[in-house]
Amino acid sequence: MGLTLLMIIPGPALSLETRQGRLEGWQDLLNEDFEGGIGAGWIVTDTSTADGGEYMWGTATFTYTSPITSAWAVGGGADGSGLVAGTDEYPDNVDSWLIYGPLDLSQVFQADLTFDWWLDSASGDWFDWCVMTDISDLSVGCGGSRISGPIRTWISGTLSLDDYAHTATPVYVAFHFTSNGDGQRGGGVFVDNVVVRGDYGLLTFLPLVIRQPTPTPAGYEDDFSGPTTWQMVQKTEGRPGTWWDIHNSSGYLKIMVDERWDHIIASPRVVSTDQPFEIEARIYFHQRSWSSGYAIVFGSADENFQSSYYRVLATYAQDGAMKYQVKRMHGTNTTERTILDWVDIPLSILDGRTWNTWRIVRDGSHIRVYVNNHLLNDLTDSAITGRGYFGLMVSTWEFKPIEVWVDYYNVLPR
Repeated sequence: MGLTLLMIIPGPALSLETRQGRLEGWQDLLNEDFEGGIGAGWIVTDTSTADGGEYMWGTATFTYTSPITSAWAVGGGADGSGLVAGTDEYPDNVDSWLIYGPLDLSQVFQADLTFDWWLDSASGDWFDWCVMTDISDLSVGCGGSRISGPIRTWISGTLSLDDYAHTATPVYVAFHFTSNGDGQRGGGVFVDNVVVRGDYGLLTFLPLVIRQPTPTPAGYEDDFSGPTTWQMVQKTEGRPGTWWDIHNSSGYLKIMVDERWDHIIASPRVVSTDQPFEIEARIYFHQRSWSSGYAIVFGSADENFQSSYYRVLATYAQDGAMKYQVKRMHGTNTTERTILDWVDIPLSILDGRTWNTWRIVRDGSHIRVYVNNHLLNDLTDSAITGRGYFGLMVSTWEFKPIEVWVDYYNVLPR
């Protein structure tokens, strides 16, 4: 759920003209789909002296998520404009920047960057994205998130700008691609649908402000319509170098893991209500593979899930078929008790290629598991009682990447 900010100002303090002209709520500060090329406000530059030419960001129609165009890291400049996206590879020793700004965040309370990206690079050739406050010396690099490898699928990225909100600091958002000189190359990186949003809060006029204690919430409800409060609280690396991403986009929570034999747990770090309560989540296995899965986790006394907790895990087989298992876990990956071992879910009840609604009811010692309003099992375990932290686990197996979308996640008393 997004944070709503209210500015309470006495009526006479602002003129009617000021009230009518002031921005409120979430507003787009930048919305770029590159359909008209690299637009106004963007800076493109090639800072390499060893790439044998001039290769800058330009536009291409090889792959995109907006109507027909995206930005390509080597598609512009005197030499890059002669390359054909999807056919030509980027050269060695590229150092290409795409920068927008400065952005004025002085009047907003929160801000974020979202964008789509597609990457095909050799190992050691990097795509970075970051926020910068000084672009006079790009030799210092981007210093933000970075990824390398032949991903070859569109992925949504996000970056919080909250640290710069309500300050006079000039802010730039930057996309940066570099390649080394080892002769190993690929198609490069493409970026599309770049959006920067700022929250101006809500302006209201009240004749009287009554201060009362904030009531204790009756439950937790999140439809993921605003910036996400969920974050990674536990990670198991089957292989070094796990890359993961958690963000809200288009009204969904999206969780991605891009390495084999890994899992992460994401959580809003909120404690459930007292028993009895139920957890309901509508989930879509957007990018799936054999034996990968997702799980509803709950009951942990520790916000990082280093204590005991329950895990209802569903894994994908093939052609929409899934199976599920219920365990009491402890810490990173230790099984305390297998409450229910693997059970196949009939395809008539659940198709893993579509949206499915899971509901877990915790009542006394009972753990009732429902999917799409069908009761799968009524289990019992009394080791964990009372309130606890909850969240979602996403797990890969031999294939990657995987991506799970969540439409809503509610934890409510019964």
